[in-house]
Amino acid sequence: MNSLVISSYADLRAVEGQELGPGTWSQISEEQCRRFDLICRSGRFDADECGGSTSTSVITAPNVDGAVLLALLGKFRRTIDVVFDYPSRMNLFYGFDNVRFVHLVPVAAVVRLHLRVVEAKMLEPSTIHVVYGHRLELDDGRTALVADVINRVYLK
Repeated sequence: MNSLVISSYADLRAVEGQELGPGTWSQISEEQCRRFDLICRSGRFDADECGGSTSTSVITAPNVDGAVLLALLGKFRRTIDVVFDYPSRMNLFYGFDNVRFVHLVPVAAVVRLHLRVVEAKMLEPSTIHVVYGHRLELDDGRTALVADVINRVYLK
């Protein structure tokens, strides 16, 4: 299967509102949860930013912490057969919007990501504002997470 290549604003506008995947099925491992927990505890990040207190390990519960799910979106996004190849000098992550944790995700769950371009607009001749919609699906068909990711693409 040939990858869809998005390399311009016109390409983004052409797929606006369409689903660009699903990605392949991936398992969320206990090791991924443990590594995230170690980063939170290392002092490099505030525990609240990591989705939990310093007194509770992410992996003591049978479910994956929501912050871990958000952190893994980039990894799951790489499983979708789309290549974003902008002639850019910088791509900037602006943050999340409309985040909803719909169902609990057990450790060792198998999930896949659905991706779509929610909005693409040219802010100025060299800046594209893009909102990507992410929906994380559990292997039983239920939606686990819905989140929009806001990006700015600064063209060369």
